[in-house]
Amino acid sequence: MSTVLICSSAAASMGDINPLTNVGQWLKQSGHEVDWLFFGSETGNVNHHARVSAFARSISYVTDFSDEEWTDIGDISSLFRDLVAFGKFFYKYIALTPPMVERTRSILQTVQPDVVVCPGNNWVGRIAAHLEAIKFAAIGTGLRILEPPSYESPERTTFAPQMKWLKEIIKGYGVDPDFRSDELVSPWLNIVFTTREAAGRGATIGDDCQLVGPSLPPSLRGDELEFPWEQLRSGAPIVYISFGSIFVDRSVFKLVAQALSDEDVQVVVNGGIHAAEMAADWPPETIIRAYVPQPELLKRASVFVTHGGANSVTEALMCGVPMLILPQWLDQFLQAHLIEAEGEMAAGIALREQALSVQALRSALRALLAPDGSYASNARRISRSFRDLNGGRKAAELIAELARS
Repeated sequence: MSTVLICSSAAASMGDINPLTNVGQWLKQSGHEVDWLFFGSETGNVNHHARVSAFARSISYVTDFSDEEWTDIGDISSLFRDLVAFGKFFYKYIALTPPMVERTRSILQTVQPDVVVCPGNNWVGRIAAHLEAIKFAAIGTGLRILEPPSYESPERTTFAPQMKWLKEIIKGYGVDPDFRSDELVSPWLNIVFTTREAAGRGATIGDDCQLVGPSLPPSLRGDELEFPWEQLRSGAPIVYISFGSIFVDRSVFKLVAQALSDEDVQVVVNGGIHAAEMAADWPPETIIRAYVPQPELLKRASVFVTHGGANSVTEALMCGVPMLILPQWLDQFLQAHLIEAEGEMAAGIALREQALSVQALRSALRALLAPDGSYASNARRISRSFRDLNGGRKAAELIAELARS
């Protein structure tokens, strides 16, 4: 059997970690040795440690964001709403490439993997694998590798100087900086957790991309908590609202609450760490939790109000649930664009921040709630493309095959 090192990205969001842990579980279940490398601090990844340690032989960390040079960054979630501030953070992170490469090489020399698995935006793992003559598999935890050339990315101009400098650094290590959007392309294996039908007509799907379907675990992931299923109102359509584990903009949630105030629906809100303070914004019958078992709830939902994270969009389409996408940051705008590009075949509606109003939200939600409407019908049609697919298992098989080659 093979040894596989899985590297995370610097982001510690559930959307970045969950698809990778599912692959790690499948690899372990198939008899392979799995080691894990967090590109962040132990403190910043404490919520993921127990789940990863259940299948990983070893867990290592590359950099500690609590060091003095990072103290002026502030709350990482606030950076994701300010491109200029994030651009400064990006410069600092790029500048750490040399020490991070050396630290990663040291870990590779200890672990001696047959293949290194990284998100496409983890250039440090790619460089270190090249220097140690180890094959590299790129896993897209989002859909950015499918970005069409015509798409006007909101961050492309803002981050152009940083990307130019980064490409020069990567070249200096003898690695071809072959980026698609901000994803480094592997010459061996590129995995994306979606289907052609779900990605839509607007996506650019290269011959070197393996679309494997949703990343699902072999059993429970290990982070599940109790949910009050008995509180769901019988017969009422469920509107589920979640902006992931990083973006929680109370003002947007309040607008959605007002838009739903006259609708006969059961509302479930994933409020994350702000769940308790959100209670004042919603009627008492609203179910607000810091954690919601999203895949299970989506099987019962009629509409999903989401920030448009790639995993959230994929899970909604897998369950045949139409979406109201309110993008906040980076690739969320890409997911919104891909949904819009479907036109009359779309499984959702996207509204940008400047277009948000109670009336616009109410109109969109009513269209999405129509059980015989085009959005619900299209979502059910796309869900059929996911039937019998498990991208976590398929990704593990492809990675094991690469390790043996």
